[in-house]
Amino acid sequence: LRVQLVQLGGIVVLLSAPLTLRADLATDQARKENVEAEKQFNLGNFSEAATHYKRAYEAKPLPEFLYNLAQCYKRMSKLEHLEKGRFYFESYLRNAPQAPNRSDVEAEIAELDRRIERGRSEKGRSETAVAQTSSAGRKIGGGGEGRIGGIGGHPPAAGRSVPRPHSRTGRG
Repeated sequence: LRVQLVQLGGIVVLLSAPLTLRADLATDQARKENVEAEKQFNLGNFSEAATHYKRAYEAKPLPEFLYNLAQCYKRMSKLEHLEKGRFYFESYLRNAPQAPNRSDVEAEIAELDRRIERGRSEKGRSETAVAQTSSAGRKIGGGGEGRIGGIGGHPPAAGRSVPRPHSRTGRG
């Protein structure tokens, strides 16, 4: 019986070593993706940054990566991007219910709601103008094309920076 216990202990050790190695590899992958995402974000390449934050989250599902995804999408101009930004902010709050920045994130969601509504209104006016152009042979009204003006690369809420999830990925 004593030998079996040792062997069982040996099996646990053998099984836990690959799991630990896999966790370390996931942490390293998340860290690498996060570093690249931050670089792309700082360069204003928000679509590329979002791709890397998604990969980081897939490697190590930390809520901060969801927050950073939302920050990327809120800086893009198409309506579908704003909707994704809203989705990722909500997902962040679901996955980090005690988030210290909850009220700020809720304010971000409210702002995105306003921009999404404005974008839908502009898109509706644009579609109406296109329909009128088709039937009348000339363009009436203008604008839109599903883009929302004035949403360039403004920084996160006053004085706040994007959380740095890579600092948490070093934890076990």
